[in-house]
Amino acid sequence: SFRDYVHYQERQKHSSAYAEDKAYWLAKAEDFAPTPQLAADFSLENQVKGQFVRKQYCMKAEQWKKFQKTAAVHGLTPSGALLTLYSEVLSAWGSGKRFGIMATVFGREAVHQNVDALIGDFTRLALLDIQRDAVPVKLNGRKIQRILQQSISHSRYSAVDFVRELNHYADEKKMYPVVFTSGIGAKNVKTSEFLKHLSWSLSTTPQVLLDHQIFERDGELLMSWDIIESAFYPEVVDSMFKTYISLVEQATEPAFWEQELTDLRPEEQKARHSEMNQTQKPIESRLLHEHLLKQAEKTPDAPALITSNMTWTYQEYAHHALNVTKILQSHHVQKGDRILIQMRKSPWQTAAVQGILHAGCVYVPISANQPLSRTMEIMKSCDAKFI
Repeated sequence: SFRDYVHYQERQKHSSAYAEDKAYWLAKAEDFAPTPQLAADFSLENQVKGQFVRKQYCMKAEQWKKFQKTAAVHGLTPSGALLTLYSEVLSAWGSGKRFGIMATVFGREAVHQNVDALIGDFTRLALLDIQRDAVPVKLNGRKIQRILQQSISHSRYSAVDFVRELNHYADEKKMYPVVFTSGIGAKNVKTSEFLKHLSWSLSTTPQVLLDHQIFERDGELLMSWDIIESAFYPEVVDSMFKTYISLVEQATEPAFWEQELTDLRPEEQKARHSEMNQTQKPIESRLLHEHLLKQAEKTPDAPALITSNMTWTYQEYAHHALNVTKILQSHHVQKGDRILIQMRKSPWQTAAVQGILHAGCVYVPISANQPLSRTMEIMKSCDAKFI
């Protein structure tokens, strides 16, 4: 039964293979890729209340065969090639050179002769550290494909557990709501029989805002994006999906993989972005902490820092910062001394920065949750005087 299979998976957590995979991921915890920076609201409210919608495209059999053949010439599997194009689009819409996405791994292990007859969720999640450089598409593709293969080969340790571990090191909670699901080549799941009678489907997964799924049916390629559209700014998803489909169609030609892709966004969005960034104006040359003190003199009662549960006026903000300065001066710090800041992100953290600068010192921010040994190593390496 599927219940037996679940118990089997739990027992595997005590195996040497599971321990090896866990060690592989934990070694990456301190420097793993950030969350994709898309034009979207990743708040919990959107994840819970948002409605999924589907955008879908079908590549005809002849074009799909041509795509696979062209990808193979450049050393890419169909899944690796499609993941590369997906990553190019995510990168262009704000995620940059490095970001993390979830990959769905089909892991129905042949532990019994009748395991193929079971109905249940046999998927696992692997987290991909996507890294994109300013090089031809084929080179990015080979790197991303290696990352995909390595992540899948170490997927006994769940990505869900790994993200929990990442959050021990992060000042802000990390989440990876962008997913890539490839059903290409999953012969043992017998997808052909299932998809033959499929007329409509939609995935709805907690903590996911965008899930890209690819499957084959009758020799054709089905590509779909299941998204919480309300979480994205207007026109963003439509533009991303149209660009992605355009890349897939272009990728049937060998020359496509030889070029370097730059900004993929529509001209209208580029122009709007450029317009919003036209913020130049004359600024008086003054140090960061001097701006605070000047404004405190000018508008002492105006709100300077607002959080969900408190507001500081400029006068209050300057008062807290100067208290930090007084404490440092009482310990006879010298100009240029390095001072560690080991605090969670908060108003008090910013006051510490301002106070250290006003004392003429240099602030060195470090993670609030890192091991003591790491803190002492940093303190020694930068010759910090205080924390």
